[in-house]
Amino acid sequence: MLRDHPTIRRLLLAVAGTAAGVGVMLAQTPRREFEVASIRPNNAGRPTTYINPFVFAPGGHFTATNVTLVDVIVQAYQTRRIQMQGGPAWIDSDRFDIVAKADLDQGRIEPGQWTLMIKALLEDRFKLAVHKETKETQVYALVVGKNPPKLQPSKEGEQTTSTQGARGQINFQRIGV
Repeated sequence: MLRDHPTIRRLLLAVAGTAAGVGVMLAQTPRREFEVASIRPNNAGRPTTYINPFVFAPGGHFTATNVTLVDVIVQAYQTRRIQMQGGPAWIDSDRFDIVAKADLDQGRIEPGQWTLMIKALLEDRFKLAVHKETKETQVYALVVGKNPPKLQPSKEGEQTTSTQGARGQINFQRIGV
């Protein structure tokens, strides 16, 4: 049962559009960047199934295939599209292939550095400027009703399945907690 929930505070990622692309403001902190990067339009269209398009390979290589700018922002800023505001319409529709390589003279790339390097690439190539703000908004909470469903836990050894249904529905059978 969905019930109206009082407003809560959440973090929003604001993306403002400019004539040159997407505008953003971040505190300037020195960070590692890619030595070379290629960003090319990919006109192959929307992928039919979701496969993680981001590859972090040994030797400082990063590739993202057939991705929108929103895909990359969500990955780099650990957010969701619903939490972003602003930006031109093309950030959801235009797709790109990104290939970048880091200079390994600065040493091995630690896992946390990849995110910072992708953010720097977005700021440099797309003129992305981001600021975070707290905003009160209406949300819905999923709560148990008066007559909760009588679900049975799955038994050891039972085959579990999840299948996609119509209109984004997902059906789970015998899925454990």
